[in-house]
Amino acid sequence: MAVGEHAGPEQRQVLGDGQPEPAAEEEEEEAEELGADQDVPDSGASAGRQGGGRFDVDRRPRPDVLSAGVFPVLFEVGRLSIGSFGVMMALGFLVAGFVMQGELARRGAPGDLAWSMVAAGAVGGMVGARLLLIIHRWPDFLAAPLDLLTSRGGFIWYGGLLGGMLMTAWPIRRAGVAWVLAADSAAPGLALGYAAGKVGCHLAGDGDWGTPTTLPWGVAYVHGTATWPHPPGVIVHPAPLYEAAASLLVFVALWRLRARPA
Repeated sequence: MAVGEHAGPEQRQVLGDGQPEPAAEEEEEEAEELGADQDVPDSGASAGRQGGGRFDVDRRPRPDVLSAGVFPVLFEVGRLSIGSFGVMMALGFLVAGFVMQGELARRGAPGDLAWSMVAAGAVGGMVGARLLLIIHRWPDFLAAPLDLLTSRGGFIWYGGLLGGMLMTAWPIRRAGVAWVLAADSAAPGLALGYAAGKVGCHLAGDGDWGTPTTLPWGVAYVHGTATWPHPPGVIVHPAPLYEAAASLLVFVALWRLRARPA
């Protein structure tokens, strides 16, 4: 056999110990793998597609996938990590407080009530959201209570809403302000603050993303605080950004309606 000529199955060189040449075996394995890959049709889907009762994934690199927009930790100071969700949540409370203060003053109520409501709502909201999470994931809490209590994510919105409402009832009643007036004054600011909080959910990648998609603005939350459950190549709807946009629209509508007489 000439030098450099590839041996076929019937012309395989044999070593001194009677075993086939390893290089020839590797070439055959590579050829079989290549043939298997060529048997799979390529539909041209960019990230993933639904078909045949299962989710098929295109595992080719996606340079356009928006995974770089997920920043669970913004920066670190020594051992202290500043998370994006906490920053955006704090920003949401501040924005809601300023808007609420102006609305209360415009309606003749004490403007300082806004910050009492924000403080009470922040405490009650976080406690309520975490308590509902514990109830929802009771086996996980029993197995590792500290991990669940100290995790960066893990806030259930409905628990936060209930806890916040219960806690804000006390400063409202103490100030002698009607509940309806306080609620109307708080509504625009709450919508704006909620939008900021949902941006924080997106930045943190805390698990409230949407279903798989092939749209160009799909996101792979591979670096988020929650475990990414999808294989490489899958992108999902950025549901937190959708909710943030919807909350901004609610804020605009409430802001335009606030000056109308009841």
